[in-house]
Amino acid sequence: MSLNSSIKSLSSTQSQFIIRKSTMITKNSKDISAVYQIEKGKLGSGSYGVVHLGRHKITGQERAIKTIPRSKIKNFERFRTEVKILQTLDHPNVIKMYEYFEDDENVYLVMEICTGGELFERVIEQEYFSEQYAAHVFRQILEAINYCHHMKICHRDLKPENFIFETKDSGSDLKVIDFGLSKICEGTHTKGVLSRMKTRAGTPYYISPEVLTGSYDQSCDMWSAGCILYILLCGYPPFYGDDDQEILRAVMRGEYEYEGEEWVEVSDAAKDLISNLICKPERRLSAEEALKHPWIKAFSKPGVQAKKLNKINIEALKKFQHHQKLKQAALTAIAVHLSPKDVIHLKEVFRSLDHNKDGCLNLEELKDGISDMRNSEELIELLSAADTDKNGTINYTGKEEITIYIEKVHRSHD
Repeated sequence: MSLNSSIKSLSSTQSQFIIRKSTMITKNSKDISAVYQIEKGKLGSGSYGVVHLGRHKITGQERAIKTIPRSKIKNFERFRTEVKILQTLDHPNVIKMYEYFEDDENVYLVMEICTGGELFERVIEQEYFSEQYAAHVFRQILEAINYCHHMKICHRDLKPENFIFETKDSGSDLKVIDFGLSKICEGTHTKGVLSRMKTRAGTPYYISPEVLTGSYDQSCDMWSAGCILYILLCGYPPFYGDDDQEILRAVMRGEYEYEGEEWVEVSDAAKDLISNLICKPERRLSAEEALKHPWIKAFSKPGVQAKKLNKINIEALKKFQHHQKLKQAALTAIAVHLSPKDVIHLKEVFRSLDHNKDGCLNLEELKDGISDMRNSEELIELLSAADTDKNGTINYTGKEEITIYIEKVHRSHD
């Protein structure tokens, strides 16, 4: 059964708006190469496949083309749901899909192109950071969640990496992406009468306790939003640990605090909003309610003068973002079947290339050293992630972190 016919067979309880919108985005029966000129360079990659820049051969419009090998679609039903959801959503803070193609080898999703980078990447580029900017960004996150929930969509994997800016302009829209774990819910969006979900989905730092216990509704997205805001304001997560299991135990305890130098300049109103998001479901604000919170209303207004937050907040966020990037790169390495033997070889390459024993390695030499390994292209991306100051070298800490992360991920997936 084709993806298009599978999607058409899905029952829909959505509004007339959704039905009209989804009929506009259908499978293009042509060969994708007849419609788009696909550039060789990658915009991104992951365990799912790769994203290339594509130019429409008639209009010249640029699109991001996500190429997903059929062999990597392990759960076709989940994938069909993601495409169905992308078909139905149309909002300035939600990634847009224009059309999709299929052939015997791949499925191609043609998406709007976003070049502004991830949420936290934009924040750490700032010379200074204020609550006004945080509120401006967080309002867009709430707008996206509010829209999705009204359309009966629960995202289930909200995290900073899944929010990207459309362009590098300072006024660019922030967009939520990656609906791979999302769910179309029955019932209404009104708090208290939502259909319950049972499948465990999400990312440890942002997952809610009720998702872990296996009975939850759309309000799980609001817990995740609260965790994002917490990190946005102080630079580290409310729940942490040395590994995923420790983080999840901390989530289940649900205890967090506003102590430390990072919180000195943060307003009580911001803390109040967080406390009404990272809380028990019966107390948790909906996205619609959160948009009316005094902190959002006061700080997201144009022209509001807000006190700069401590520089250490940005430094803490840089450190957190760096570790997250390495972890994601390690996950990608595992996804492309990097074996324990490959990790040993990688360590040997590190040792052999550190000629003067100063702990720093030249990135170009490293690339040459691993060129004969399987999946060397993905490994080069992993190594580049460790070059945090982009000076072409990786220091001792960086190379140790790479192997530590890969080994940790191996253990957690055994």
